[in-house]
Amino acid sequence: MQFFAAVQTDIFLQGDCEKVLANFPENSIDLILTSPPYADARKGKYEGVPAAKYVDWFLPKAEQFRRVLKPKGTFILNIKEPAKDGERQTFVIDLILALRKQGWFWTEEFVWHKKNSFPGKWPNRFRDGWERLLQFNKTKKFRMFQNSVKVKMGDWAKPRLKKLSEKDREREHSTLNDFGVNLERFLSRKKAFPDNVLHLPSSEEFEELQESMAACEGFRDFLLSLSKLEGGRRIVDKLGQADVVKHVLNMLNELETFGNVLHLPTECANKGHAAVFPVALPEWFIKLFTAADDIVLDPFSGSGTTALAAYRLGRHYVGVDVNETFVKLATDRLTLAKASQTNGNGTHGILKTPRTSKRTESKRED
Repeated sequence: MQFFAAVQTDIFLQGDCEKVLANFPENSIDLILTSPPYADARKGKYEGVPAAKYVDWFLPKAEQFRRVLKPKGTFILNIKEPAKDGERQTFVIDLILALRKQGWFWTEEFVWHKKNSFPGKWPNRFRDGWERLLQFNKTKKFRMFQNSVKVKMGDWAKPRLKKLSEKDREREHSTLNDFGVNLERFLSRKKAFPDNVLHLPSSEEFEELQESMAACEGFRDFLLSLSKLEGGRRIVDKLGQADVVKHVLNMLNELETFGNVLHLPTECANKGHAAVFPVALPEWFIKLFTAADDIVLDPFSGSGTTALAAYRLGRHYVGVDVNETFVKLATDRLTLAKASQTNGNGTHGILKTPRTSKRTESKRED
């Protein structure tokens, strides 16, 4: 394969990502977000790497990830160690340690809570209801748009902040991370930064909310404009009693209730692939770590869910997969999405990008 002087974007490439990415220029990717084949899993579709050899299999690929990732970029790895012969395997822990030796900073760990995991009974454990999303970076100072994933303060704030003690009004410095907070600062705030367990609607709910948001955006703007006119507030209040208005406003509000333990079901319609995560999952990370027109890479792209999320949010995507069938599947999926979501002006029809281009970059506290 010919070496690329610049990254070809909005494309799916067939081949081993280690070899494909060797032809990419250094420091060219803003976000790498992927879910590789797990050890001893999906042998009919992928290599079926044994757990004992998983680290050795993954590290050369990770070296290419590190080479092509921009210095302030982020690598998100969705992976979970299964149980075998009565105990959990350790290849994920081994991989984390090996990646640190390779030069990566293990910056954060997020939790995807799978709300509809398969039921079952095991003699010494319960069903798997969550997966890891590991964050790695090349440096400790990386791009992070925290304001884009703020969550509502929630009802807990009312009783907790109602009666503040003198201690609550001080910034207490922890011996662990030299960080404290004056709770009084949050009295007037409607939103706060999330934790690292992500609370997201289901894939089907999320798609419905997005479509409803686009369809009702003009109606919402009309209500807001009307409320500013003399006498208009009474009309809005009266309209607000209607079920359709409350339904619209509730759906618009739900789109902002994200956190960082992600409460998402698995993808029920598997899109022709055996291990598909819901599109809301990559969308959350793409919002957090990229801006409009950035490049998102999924080196194990499967059915193209990460690419679909990137496209919807006005980012460029690159997908790589060793399986030719999956490459065609993903290509067809994005072609269909573009045909159904592009209007006459060539802009995305479900999620628009102006809000992305306006936000400011947040600094992460080490």
